[in-house]
Amino acid sequence: MSSKIIIFKNDRIGDLIPSVSAINLIIEKNKDKEVIIYLSEINHKMKFLFNEKNVKIITINYKLPFRNRIHILNFFIKTKISHVYILRPKNFFFLLPIFFYFKKIKFYGLCLDGKENYKRPIIFLRKFLTKFIVNDRATLKKRASREKLQLDLVKNQSDNDRFIKNYNFELSNILKKILPNNYSLIHYKKQIFEELGWGIDGLNKIIDELLRYHQNVVLINDIEPSNDNKIFKKKYNWYDFNKHESEKKDSKVLYLENLDGLDMFNAIKLSKKTIACHGTITLLGNLTKVPILDIFYCKIKNRNDYHRYKNSFHEHKPYDINYDFIIPSKNINKTIRKMKFSLKK
Repeated sequence: MSSKIIIFKNDRIGDLIPSVSAINLIIEKNKDKEVIIYLSEINHKMKFLFNEKNVKIITINYKLPFRNRIHILNFFIKTKISHVYILRPKNFFFLLPIFFYFKKIKFYGLCLDGKENYKRPIIFLRKFLTKFIVNDRATLKKRASREKLQLDLVKNQSDNDRFIKNYNFELSNILKKILPNNYSLIHYKKQIFEELGWGIDGLNKIIDELLRYHQNVVLINDIEPSNDNKIFKKKYNWYDFNKHESEKKDSKVLYLENLDGLDMFNAIKLSKKTIACHGTITLLGNLTKVPILDIFYCKIKNRNDYHRYKNSFHEHKPYDINYDFIIPSKNINKTIRKMKFSLKK
């Protein structure tokens, strides 16, 4: 019986995406073994990113309740395992090297250091890891991105500095039918647009600017109950992916309601440029290699805020030349002027 490779990554989508390159490198290097990836009920919709014959996906809870812990312990007892990659630094996972010390499994871990000497896991538990790398959120120095940290964790000296994979997935019949030509994609993040004082009026101004550079615009927003959805559907062409309903108007803007999973990935990939507030959408754009304009919103009131945002930027910054970013102003016209350097590319 061939030994198996285990990867723990049961977290949120925004946390999963920086791990994708490292996970796919593990899969590529172990074609002769079964690779079992533990995803959460939140991020399992992105399992298409690991669609290989030697991969099995197991869905567990994000908060890892007692029943999930018992399942993992039983699985480790009954299964021949050679390597375990802990890419979600949850304390329970770091106890496994002690529990199964007798099985001589090689454990690799992404560890976390924080302020006031906070460490996950504690130094003692790190001694049981074959190899670990630390995401040091307490440092004031420039940090490597989480993508690079995890690649450093899983690659050998002979491996390339960066594992590059082309993600080409077939379009659904729906996208083939409704996506316009030559479009930019914008993600409306309601909370940030309102904190900046832009609201939907600010969004409309940005869309008008985008239409100067592209024939069409695709608009998406967070999947949550909102009156904004009704406003968009009154003004723009729209398609609802849950109800499979649509309406066409005399508009160069297509609003995609309840867009998710593979359809969201492909809608981003086919855009000429994706514009979004820093987060899941900009990280997905990095995977698709589409040009990104990241609206990196910061609320800096003191020196600690400055260092926190600086660290967050370097931790999450996509590792790609197609990536641009701006720090937005509450003055929407000033922000649009900042955006032009990227939109002209």
